[in-house]
Amino acid sequence: MTTNTTQKLQNELNSLQGLSIINIVCNSLALALGIYFLMPNLISMATTQSIQLNQIGLVILGLVAFMVAIRWLVSSAKIIDVTSKLTTSISRHKKSKTLDDEALTGLIVKMTAAYRENKPTLKLMMTISKIAGVCFAIAAFLALATALTGIASNMPVWSTLIQFSNMAISFATAAACFIIPHFFGKYSLIWDERLKETAKAEIELEKHLGVD
Repeated sequence: MTTNTTQKLQNELNSLQGLSIINIVCNSLALALGIYFLMPNLISMATTQSIQLNQIGLVILGLVAFMVAIRWLVSSAKIIDVTSKLTTSISRHKKSKTLDDEALTGLIVKMTAAYRENKPTLKLMMTISKIAGVCFAIAAFLALATALTGIASNMPVWSTLIQFSNMAISFATAAACFIIPHFFGKYSLIWDERLKETAKAEIELEKHLGVD
């Protein structure tokens, strides 16, 4: 019984960590995009000492993307820190052979508390992951179209292989962006039920304390 519960808890933690990693990947791309728009235009305005309207727009876009990516990167790293601590606790209990029902209950309580504290962030992470999945899928199809066009126009073999590699990587990432939130969604339903039960227990406790 304890082994099954431990495995289920570990699976929950893995899904949470996977969601965080996917978001960190997306944040890194957004960060790179922000720098791509921000730095060249700033350098161009500084060297030419002239400002164009389109450059101002790109600088603002790059700055916003950079700041949002940094903020979200911190949030994703925070979730990974929580899962790492819980995973370490499980491993420590296993090594010391103290992973009994009481220890598992404590870990589940910590997991539920972490979920309650970060629930809005986690819901948004699921949405961002799915949006990123669509973007990666589009990138994969574009890479495939480029590769097929290259074959038809006798493009060098190495260039075609690069496009096929890009397609494979993009498709794999897109699949992960959809699969991980799907499984995480199942576990979030379990955590929501735990929160409901916790809320009911708190209400009952308050009633009893009020009677006393």
